[in-house]
Amino acid sequence: MAPSPTGVVHIGLARAALFNWVFAKHNNGTFILRIEDTDIKRNISEAVQVIIDGFAWLGITPDEGPYYQSQRLDIYNRHIDQLIREGRAYVDVDENKGECVRLRMPAKRVEYDDLILGHSGWDLSLIGDLVLRKSDGYPTYNYAVVVDDHDMNISHVIRGMEHFSNVPKQMALYEAFGWTPPQWAHVPLLLGPDGKKLSKRKDYGGYEIYTNIEDYRRVGYLPEALCNFLILMGWSPGEDVEIMPMDDVIRQFDLARVVKTHSQVNYEKMLWMNGKYVRMKSVEELTEMLKPHLRDAGYEPEKFDAAWLRKIVALFHDNLNVLSEFPQKAKYFLDEEVRYDEAAVKKFLAKEGASDMLKAIRDGIVAMEPIEHAPLEAFLKGMAEKTGQGFGKIAQPIRVAITGGTVSPGIFETIDAIGKAKVLKRLDYAIANLCIVK
Repeated sequence: MAPSPTGVVHIGLARAALFNWVFAKHNNGTFILRIEDTDIKRNISEAVQVIIDGFAWLGITPDEGPYYQSQRLDIYNRHIDQLIREGRAYVDVDENKGECVRLRMPAKRVEYDDLILGHSGWDLSLIGDLVLRKSDGYPTYNYAVVVDDHDMNISHVIRGMEHFSNVPKQMALYEAFGWTPPQWAHVPLLLGPDGKKLSKRKDYGGYEIYTNIEDYRRVGYLPEALCNFLILMGWSPGEDVEIMPMDDVIRQFDLARVVKTHSQVNYEKMLWMNGKYVRMKSVEELTEMLKPHLRDAGYEPEKFDAAWLRKIVALFHDNLNVLSEFPQKAKYFLDEEVRYDEAAVKKFLAKEGASDMLKAIRDGIVAMEPIEHAPLEAFLKGMAEKTGQGFGKIAQPIRVAITGGTVSPGIFETIDAIGKAKVLKRLDYAIANLCIVK
């Protein structure tokens, strides 16, 4: 994998790296990371570490590298000198652009096979003489990549389809040197919901779309879920499988099963898949994973009782798609005070009879020491029978009074997890301030 250090790790780059890594592992090969940093105007020094960290988070660990093109200028210049001596390249001087070196492009047709896209060919006479070394002394991409792939004994190059048009230029160089080119596999593009190439600079409006790896990590996607999703964006094991551990992917991976068409990213499915992986974690594992997201939301997880926090996490274990959802969903457990949803208050509390019902519930809870599930359930269900109401008519006013809204885990578990003191405090507040007939 040979990324340029120009910013974030785009998911298209991550997918290409994943395909290379999986292919290398499947074939007992070597996965090499090379940093193509010869475009000095676009390079961002911090971006190299961003790439390394992003790949490491995904579990993509290079067997060799990173190698840096900027540290290989002597090698590129030596090969250029060879081409000039053989008359295959020449120095071109431009008054405005300065001095560069160009390859004499032969007037012939080259043929090549792509492991994904199939056979192709190109008339090299349609391409102008190729710049090998720019006026700033640095090699061009198409030249440096050929020298590097040859020197590093690269057997296969798996990269995005946008590089397909570079193949004839690179083939011309392989022919000039008399080298055997690697086998190329150009992976079709990832498309956004508009059917166009997924862009990190585009606002897709209404779609919660992330195009770089750091955003997925920040929001709380699991790396194994993202890898699972990306590998199936363009490759299939040949059967209808959606949740696929990476060991299984490595064992079954075959470039022949990479589709030739572009893949439109389905973010709803990505969210669903991440939720599946979240639910594979134990409550203990998930609690630890949630702590950074609690800190990001302004909480200090170390201040919570460890057993109590695990209890809260267990309540949401089956209801999280991304980890950053937890602080918001569990807010009424974590906060001392609750914020009340006006519509919920109006529907369930600001009505005739709500105050008397909450007072009766409060009195029943006061008498329980401690609050336990079985007697609490018996008390509330008995109250529903006594008043001739469905249980929901009892549970929802309580839920709004103690959580501020209409959605929470089961009402018995919610009361237990909030705790008797807080429940009574919130019931008192609701009775005094919210149960008003308007």
